[in-house]
Amino acid sequence: DNTVIYLVKNATLKLKAGDANFQNGCNFYIAQGAKIVTDGDFKPNSCNFYNHGTIEAANVLPNGNSLIYNVGTIKTGKVTLNNAETKLVNDGDLSASELYTAGSSKFQNNGIATISGKTTVNSNDNIWVNNGKYTTATYTYQAGSSEVVNNCSMTVTGEFYMNLGGNAGQNSFRMDGDASCVVGSFKAQGPFYIY
Repeated sequence: DNTVIYLVKNATLKLKAGDANFQNGCNFYIAQGAKIVTDGDFKPNSCNFYNHGTIEAANVLPNGNSLIYNVGTIKTGKVTLNNAETKLVNDGDLSASELYTAGSSKFQNNGIATISGKTTVNSNDNIWVNNGKYTTATYTYQAGSSEVVNNCSMTVTGEFYMNLGGNAGQNSFRMDGDASCVVGSFKAQGPFYIY
């Protein structure tokens, strides 16, 4: 708990599968050119990661009040943000097979996010914001939130699916001026709103 670790330029921290469970209150500063690599899941538990280098892991599964702030590169399988105040801000390059957000988690992309599989936004208390370039195979938006916003370039190569449930109200999919969303197909069921 409450450990501060600095990975300096060109340093590599290799962790065995099962050893990338980071405890409450830890802060990691990863310099440009440095790496954290694990064959297992990367699991911050109420800690902060400031990444200017590279994080490579089977899956990225933060929980609690965790923050991952990425200016560098993240390469992983599934990214799951689904509880407490978990936050992922991407100002760099994020490559993942899947992105799943739920609960009161927050995701913001200001860089390049490439999701080879599905993106799922699944909470009426969720924040998902794209201010950069976001590409995904499918995009499923259910349980509408007031903070699901595309401000820039979004591409869904397959299906964009919306079903915001019975309490959609002010909740919607929002597009700001000059934003674009290009999809392979669009399917909406139940109440849905696009502003």
